[in-house]
Amino acid sequence: MRKLIEHVQGRNKMLPIGLQELQKELQSVFQKKILSAGVMQPGYFNDFYPILEGYRNSGDISRYMISEEEHTQSGNLYKIPVIDVTKAGEQSNYRIFLLPL
Repeated sequence: MRKLIEHVQGRNKMLPIGLQELQKELQSVFQKKILSAGVMQPGYFNDFYPILEGYRNSGDISRYMISEEEHTQSGNLYKIPVIDVTKAGEQSNYRIFLLPL
């Protein structure tokens, strides 16, 4: 799990400042709702939508997509939420990772 945490933290540090704030907000929601279901049964994903819509309505991002990634370490399977966002006025997207901690 330590390797996954280091990878996620490294990736999130490369986000632009505005998206780092978005990541912190999403991480906070994830911490509160971690025991809810995932993609197939939306659970905590529904709690991400108001935050993401707020950023989209304010013009900070133009698009987003929520999914999950699976990581296996030492025989343990970890599913983590991943949010791909496109900043307004840009073509490429940024990937925001959330940790189950």
